[in-house]
Amino acid sequence: MTWIELVRYDMGLVIVAVLPGAVAFWSTIHGFVDYWRRIGHRWAYVLALVEVIACALALFSFRAPLMAVDLGTDYPLIGLGVPILVLGGVVARARGKHMKLETLVGLPELATERYPARLLKEGIYGRVRHPRYLEVTLFMVGGALIANYLATYVAVGFWLVALLCVLIPLEERELQDRFGAEYGEYRRRVPMIVPW
Repeated sequence: MTWIELVRYDMGLVIVAVLPGAVAFWSTIHGFVDYWRRIGHRWAYVLALVEVIACALALFSFRAPLMAVDLGTDYPLIGLGVPILVLGGVVARARGKHMKLETLVGLPELATERYPARLLKEGIYGRVRHPRYLEVTLFMVGGALIANYLATYVAVGFWLVALLCVLIPLEERELQDRFGAEYGEYRRRVPMIVPW
């Protein structure tokens, strides 16, 4: 295996093993936020992380059949994937200027009294409501193009469906409950994930 094939394989394997667990983690956090607030945020993270690790280990153990369809090293796709990864880094940097780590991991959501938060509306948050989902999507799409395995494209497709049909609706419901009319006005003014 050449170094480029090894990089492609490793990048693809990370995408395939991590994305479903990320969906499970955030679905569990956002979907049961009232329950987690009652029992405590530490239990939420312990149980959700067990779920993520179990999912990643299960997928990793089936890596041979999952990664069986290698579509080959495609330099034009690599040439497209690299700038998409860079754009993901630009979005991550812009998001990082406004979002603290505790907000990134959901503490204001799960422990609202201990970690009070205000609605982020400045910087990149004035262009899109969910820049961290945009950054993850850019990283995963760029990585899938570089890896060029069928399983990576399936994982990214799963991510996009889960993102648009589960994760964002759950998070927006929680934000609407937490910030009320302020979030409703912000939602009407700022696009969800694609700036225009």
